[in-house]
Amino acid sequence: MTSADQLDSCNCFDSRKAARLNTKLYEDHLAAVGVTSKQFALLAHLDEAGAASVRDLVGALAMERTSVVRALQALGRDGLARQAPDGQDARRNLVSLSAAGGALLQQAIPCGRLRNPSSNASRQRTCAAGA
Repeated sequence: MTSADQLDSCNCFDSRKAARLNTKLYEDHLAAVGVTSKQFALLAHLDEAGAASVRDLVGALAMERTSVVRALQALGRDGLARQAPDGQDARRNLVSLSAAGGALLQQAIPCGRLRNPSSNASRQRTCAAGA
């Protein structure tokens, strides 16, 4: 079996490739409102949670801490999120959505709901085959 044959049957390789392609698809559409897919995920979570620590965001979104911090810096710089000391624990800050962040999230939601017809059909076939 050649290396190419081994990669063709490697679920890890296929999953990572699919994830990169999916991310690119959403990045292209979210660029219209000026956010990345990571920033979109953070905005959406903050909209639901109200406020969260970096640690909470890392756990909830299964993202690397450095990715969360970097995305939050950009959101803060653009006035889309704000940080304030946690009233119950002075050692940490809580991040929350600003009014501008909420407005931008509403613009971004249609981009984040993008559905690729070919991926929907593929998902339906996969689900049907597994049933």
